[in-house]
Amino acid sequence: ANLAGEAVNLIEGLAITKANAFCFDAEGTLYVMDNANTSDGGKIVKVVNGELVTIAQNTIWGNQDLSLASDGRGGLWIAQNRWNIDGYAVLSHVNAAGEIDFTVKADSPEEVKALFPNANGNASYRGQCAYNVEKDVLAFGGNKVVALFQVTYDEAGVPSIEKLATTEA
Repeated sequence: ANLAGEAVNLIEGLAITKANAFCFDAEGTLYVMDNANTSDGGKIVKVVNGELVTIAQNTIWGNQDLSLASDGRGGLWIAQNRWNIDGYAVLSHVNAAGEIDFTVKADSPEEVKALFPNANGNASYRGQCAYNVEKDVLAFGGNKVVALFQVTYDEAGVPSIEKLATTEA
């Protein structure tokens, strides 16, 4: 709220083991992916009034190189470093209720996996994504390529993606 003011540590004293990724939503709520490289999987928490609230935890997040992006609807997009599309999610979405309602992994439909041309060679290098809330456009990086996806949400809020463009880096 005051960029000229003194910085405040929002997670000091909270039980975050290893912050792998973080983002803020439009309201300034801090979200953290905690300890993604464990047998229990990563845990997404948000900081509410100085307390941690667990949003989701799943073993599909098994790599420390990942990113979070707020969808502007209370949910998050998660991109994860993966060489191939396998049992871990290259890309996933967690809705405001903490449910994983979209994933790109080995058991995803073929038409979804086909949207990721690097599926068999560095599908998501370093696991990076960004989201434009105003236009519902998701940017996703993999193997020196940035893909832009138009995101639409059905009546239940479940997202689907359509590729808009791919740009070589």
